[in-house]
Amino acid sequence: MRRIAAVALALAGCRAPVEKRQVATSEPAPLIAEVEADERPSLLLHKDELVEVVRAMPPVKWKASLDGAALAREGPMLEVRRASGDSPLYGFASDFGVETEVPTAAWLCDKMRSPPECARRLRRFLVEGGVFAYDPCMIGTCAVAVARGRQVQSLAIDGLADVAPALVEGRPVALASARWMKGPGWTGARVHVLRLDHLERALMIETEEIDSRIAPVTQKMGKLSVEEGVLVYRGTRKAQLPSGEVIRVEPLVEKYHLTK
Repeated sequence: MRRIAAVALALAGCRAPVEKRQVATSEPAPLIAEVEADERPSLLLHKDELVEVVRAMPPVKWKASLDGAALAREGPMLEVRRASGDSPLYGFASDFGVETEVPTAAWLCDKMRSPPECARRLRRFLVEGGVFAYDPCMIGTCAVAVARGRQVQSLAIDGLADVAPALVEGRPVALASARWMKGPGWTGARVHVLRLDHLERALMIETEEIDSRIAPVTQKMGKLSVEEGVLVYRGTRKAQLPSGEVIRVEPLVEKYHLTK
């Protein structure tokens, strides 16, 4: 009996501490701020994103549109949150699978060497053989990580705001959105494309830049998305005089491929 107990204790010591979370199984899984029949989604979760279920809610029949796409659901709801410090939102139980055990936020934040506030901000989604975790700290250096068992790989991203799982050219990646500021009149945003098999940065794509240091003000605005398995950036670059007159507008369509 003592030997069995010792083996069980040793096995427990080899495992990261865990907590239960619900897995999004729909793409997208809409979350709304108020339980109303026509409430527009506040957030669209991706498949494999993890949430904490706060409580079960009664059935609702719901229909709304977002960016021209119609979304409809009917059935029991769940009050959920992506991180313990987030305000709760409401989703439909049909968009989520069974509970799964994942490493605790506190343990992951410790392995990521993040500040104490990390545990209340930490968001996660499943990857092959483990979990991806990130601290959307917004200001300064933020951490992301992939944990498989007790093995944790991490890297730093300045100004991290959000991360979305994606499939690009048949390979799972994480699209990490971040903001930057090089001066009072020079700001922007970029997406870090991260490989997940061995955590590393594959690409860094500038998605926004506003430079008002000298006239004319130049502004690049757009969105990066996955189209038919390929990363595509669509946007515009324009030049504007201090009077407000736009003197040049250039449409942008850029495709990006993962390096080998």
